[in-house]
Amino acid sequence: MSRFSSWIRGEIRSQTASPAAAAAQYIIHIVIVYAVAGYCLPWLAWAIHDAVIPALLHQTPKESTWQFFFSNLLGFSLVCGLLAGFLNATILSHPIVRFVWVVPFALLALAFVFTAPGIYPTMILQSDFGEAFHYTFGGGFNIPHSYSTYRELWTGFSETRDLLRGLYQFRVTVPAYTGVAYSFGAWLSIRLRKARAHSYTADRTAA
Repeated sequence: MSRFSSWIRGEIRSQTASPAAAAAQYIIHIVIVYAVAGYCLPWLAWAIHDAVIPALLHQTPKESTWQFFFSNLLGFSLVCGLLAGFLNATILSHPIVRFVWVVPFALLALAFVFTAPGIYPTMILQSDFGEAFHYTFGGGFNIPHSYSTYRELWTGFSETRDLLRGLYQFRVTVPAYTGVAYSFGAWLSIRLRKARAHSYTADRTAA
């Protein structure tokens, strides 16, 4: 862990004369990651479920909207995170963006240890890691009904454990998925921009 933190500090010092500027960009990227995870994912899921699928298949999906959403959290996270990271890195292009995933994953690890069912931090050898892993990362949701009002939704929480499990993953696991995709998208954007700049410089030199 100490080597990893030393490597991060070295990367920051080698890439900028102002650690404060790097920290400011890092905070902005973190806020964007959580905004994408909290707002863009549900919007995309509902748009695909309620508009795209009926238009393509000419029939209403058999899955409820919540089951469709929770069953595809990983895919939605990767798509939204990758696009957001790629686009935002064109404006906020400091290499610190490569480490945006660290904060969501650290929070995920803490939540897994202290809040996931079956995990007992004080008696770790007696913990049920299989149960905790399924609750935090597993699929196989069974949410047969769509809920049109908050009253119905809260009733559903008391009726099905899968709804609670999906909400837990949405709040805890999805930001980590999104952070990884965001960092990769930003890294890819920076690499492509450097490659284009290098190619342009080489062409001008050759000319």
